[in-house]
Amino acid sequence: MRGKPIVYEKTATGCIVPTSHKLNADGYFRTRDDRYTGKGRKPLIMNHRLVWEKAHGPIPEGYERNHMCGNRACCNLEHLELLDRN
Repeated sequence: MRGKPIVYEKTATGCIVPTSHKLNADGYFRTRDDRYTGKGRKPLIMNHRLVWEKAHGPIPEGYERNHMCGNRACCNLEHLELLDRN
């Protein structure tokens, strides 16, 4: 395993957020996609997207994930929803 393990914490509002790693400038947490089977380094993916796709499958074309809680670092499935961009 490369790098340090991700540590999550559940906040008082029910958000599940990483506490062991920094967020990007927009407040999101990106991690390596452990589903990647190609050669070389695993690509980065937004953590909430990875969590959603592992639980529900690929995000359909024209849709995006929305954080109902407003916390971009949150990966609690109960706080995520799909929105039609059209």
